[in-house]
Amino acid sequence: KTTERSANGSIVPKNIHYNGLFRIIFGRVLAVFLTYIPITVYVLIIVPHYFNVPQLYSSPLEVLLFIIPFLLASILLGMTCSVFFHHRENAIPFFAFMSIPILFLSGLPWPREAMPDFWRYFSYILPTTFASNGFVRMGSFGATLAQISKEHFALWILVAVYLTTTFFAY
Repeated sequence: KTTERSANGSIVPKNIHYNGLFRIIFGRVLAVFLTYIPITVYVLIIVPHYFNVPQLYSSPLEVLLFIIPFLLASILLGMTCSVFFHHRENAIPFFAFMSIPILFLSGLPWPREAMPDFWRYFSYILPTTFASNGFVRMGSFGATLAQISKEHFALWILVAVYLTTTFFAY
C-alpha cells in the first residue's frame, strides 16, 4: 500500500535542508505555475488569434495579468484539498465529479440572480467564479483590467486565503 505521505505521516518532508514550510509551498506553487503559464498563453492568446476568434480585450498582457491570480488561487486551492487524499489518483474522480457543479456556480450557464443566496455566497470561495466573469467581460465586452478590478482584487484575496489554508493544511 503506497501513500503520498512520508514515513512520519506528513506530506511535508522533515529534512533540515528544506528550510521551512514556506519554501516547500512556494517551490511546489512555482513548479505548477511554470507548467501552466505556457498552456494558458497558448489557450487564451495563441489559439484565439490563430483561429480568428473575435476577442475584444485590449491587450494579451492584461489577460495574463488577470489570469495570474486565478492560476495561483487554483493551485493553492488544489494544494489545500490535497491533504484530504492519501493517493493522488483519488483526487481525479473527485474533481471530475465536481467540475460540473463548479461550472454552474460560476454563473456562466446559469444566471447568478436565479441562484439561491446560499449557493451564490458559496460560489465566492471558488476562483472560477471571479475568473470566468472577469474573463468573459474582457473577451466579450472589451473590459479593461481597471473595469474588472473587483474580480481581480477578489482573486488576489483568494490567493491570500488559500495560501493561509495551505500553510495550515501542510
